[in-house]
Amino acid sequence: MKSFLNRVHKETINKSFNINISNTKTKLCRSAFWTCGLSKTIYSNRTIPEEKEEKEKIKSSFNLKRQFQRLKIINLAKFNLFKAQFFEDDKQIILWCTKLLDVNPDSYNTLCDRAESFRELKNYENAIYDLDHAVILKPYKARAWCLRGIVKSLQKSYVDAICDLDKAIEINPKSSLAYKWRAYCYYMMKCFEEALTDLNIAIKIGPADAFTFINRADVNRELKMYENSKKDIEMAFKFKTDRALAYGTRGVIHLDNGRYQEAVRDLNKTLEFQPNNAIALRNRSGAYRMLMLPDEALEDLEKACLLEPDSDYQHGLRGAIYLDMRRWSEAMKSLNKALDYYPAKVSPIGNRAELYVKLRRYDEALIDVNRALELEPDNAVALQQISDIYRRLRKYKEALNFADRALIIEPLNVNTLLLRADIYYLMKRPQDALLDLDRAIKIAPKNSYAYCSRGELYCKLHRYDDALTDLNKALKIKATNVYVLENRGNVYRKLERFHDALLDFNKSLELEPLNSSYVDSDDHDPNVKRNHRGYDEGFIVTQQMQGERNFASVFSKRGETYLKLDKYEEALNDFNKALELQNEHYYSLKKRAYIYWKLNKLDSALNDINKFLELKPNYLSGIRLRDNILQDIQRIDERLLTRLSII
Repeated sequence: MKSFLNRVHKETINKSFNINISNTKTKLCRSAFWTCGLSKTIYSNRTIPEEKEEKEKIKSSFNLKRQFQRLKIINLAKFNLFKAQFFEDDKQIILWCTKLLDVNPDSYNTLCDRAESFRELKNYENAIYDLDHAVILKPYKARAWCLRGIVKSLQKSYVDAICDLDKAIEINPKSSLAYKWRAYCYYMMKCFEEALTDLNIAIKIGPADAFTFINRADVNRELKMYENSKKDIEMAFKFKTDRALAYGTRGVIHLDNGRYQEAVRDLNKTLEFQPNNAIALRNRSGAYRMLMLPDEALEDLEKACLLEPDSDYQHGLRGAIYLDMRRWSEAMKSLNKALDYYPAKVSPIGNRAELYVKLRRYDEALIDVNRALELEPDNAVALQQISDIYRRLRKYKEALNFADRALIIEPLNVNTLLLRADIYYLMKRPQDALLDLDRAIKIAPKNSYAYCSRGELYCKLHRYDDALTDLNKALKIKATNVYVLENRGNVYRKLERFHDALLDFNKSLELEPLNSSYVDSDDHDPNVKRNHRGYDEGFIVTQQMQGERNFASVFSKRGETYLKLDKYEEALNDFNKALELQNEHYYSLKKRAYIYWKLNKLDSALNDINKFLELKPNYLSGIRLRDNILQDIQRIDERLLTRLSII
């Protein structure tokens, strides 16, 4: 009870307290509210207009200052950007473009300007980032599409680049720059017809410049339209700019045309303007190589390698020069180095395959050529090369198949026609061979090698008068063609005009003697060990296509000519040379065996004829010669026995 009363009393007190406080609060609140309202009324009637106006003035003044400062920053940035663009300072251009984009991140032209400078500095990722933004902002404008196409082409994404450049041309059909860069993409994709069409449009739209004419000259060169190339270079020279590039391009055109002296002259001009032009040095090296000046070629390459030490092209070309010089080890090292830098490049792979061919390591050559054809299935040179390898391996059907494919790609290629004629002959299809040789002569009536091949075929068909007619025509075209002289010497030998034959063989060997460069000094190196099996079948001109000469065959033919004139010592000397070059040169083994038999050196004769019959076991004349040698040995043994019995 007490506790209850206490609780009630407490609650009552609390309730009473709350009410009083509540009333107090109410009074205070009302008083405060009224006073506040009155003060507001007084404020609104007297004080606000003056203060508000003052505040607005301050605010307006502040905004003006902000705008002025902003304009000042923008104008300063624009001025500095203009100055940087005038001096072509790409780093400064990027700096001031970035400042402008901080103020206005959606400025289309500023994004494009910065992207161009990123491109110049080869910062392609940032360039693409800016251009993506610009394209999204204004997809109806051509500039960003065109610039993005240019950057993608420099990144070697040629298909994507063409898509962007197509869009730029669709928006602005008079964009000369877009046509020029699309032509570049087509050129790099080896679509030369399309590249030529775009360059024609670019020149028509204008403004034309020396560089565009030089590019068109290069495309015409690739299309083998050399007269048009020449006209374009003449146009380029009229601008009096890019003269170094114009001379360099004309030098390459001369190089393709086989005008190596003219190529050297033009490339000399380029190097007068630009002594450190690695491309010009490489091209001049190539011209020196074709002029059989390997020392000068190597000197140029050494300079080029110092300028561009990581260039696969230079190491590849140096390997090719060492290949010509028969310096097998150095050739192999250079070609391997080129492939270390660029494992998927066809030219050094093809040159290494050629090295294996010269080493007569045909299986390894096949591996390299097949790899080249995986990379470029329509490479006519590689197709011709694999056809020759199969010919050497006596796989004539495969050889013919690849020769046919090469001629589909390049139907006017005289070398491939000569090679296919050789294959047809080896397949015992002489009429097909003759058709190919007739066609080669029709395509290139001033090609001495075509007449030489047909002359050799006529000789093999025993049509000696026709053979002489063709070989004489070939010598009128080029009197110093050693292969023609060798062939004509062989025809004279067949006609038993041995003195005339000797004159031709001797002249042939005087013009191109067997010197130290033909001696295989690298045989000690297991990496370049040469196989001495040799290859003697087919036309001798086909050897020339691989930059070789079969000296064993020349000495053997001359040796037989001496033999027919009963000059045994001279004949023996030539057969010895042939066998030094090819220790399995079966024809020389048989003929040397015959001389030893005639000179009564029966043991040496028997040794040679046994080696011959190991190589040609069913050769009847060889079997008869061995029988004769054995009979003579038997007679000598019988005489010795008789003498001994008498004693």
